Amino acid sequence: MPKINTERDSALMDWFLGSEYWQMWDSDNRSPSSCGIIHSAPERFERMWNAAEDGAEGSTHAEIIDDWLSCLRDLRFDRSLNHVCDSIERHIESIESWHDKNGSLNEVIGRAFPRWPIRGIVGGR
Repeated sequence: MPKINTERDSALMDWFLGSEYWQMWDSDNRSPSSCGIIHSAPERFERMWNAAEDGAEGSTHAEIIDDWLSCLRDLRFDRSLNHVCDSIERHIESIESWHDKNGSLNEVIGRAFPRWPIRGIVGGR
């Protein structure tokens, strides 16, 4: 078992989320133009569509974590990246554990804030 290095795992997670591979996977699997999510998870698609009107995400933390893990499984086709994928997966598992312990795993990400102006806030009445 490789030694756990949270700093390295976190840096590799940042690399993964900024990678062209993740961006393409995400676009291919979650964007309305790909139709992937429309057919595989219509209720999630509807949540995402409605949330997007307010600039929010609409998926739950658990759904995003599943997306990351699915993409990581696809990335493992290149066996030379297995050690990198192991590190990223450890980091994802720590994120999942944190959300599970805090009761936010199934909460929707980016719940929209009330539309501006808000009373008492600059620009509000």
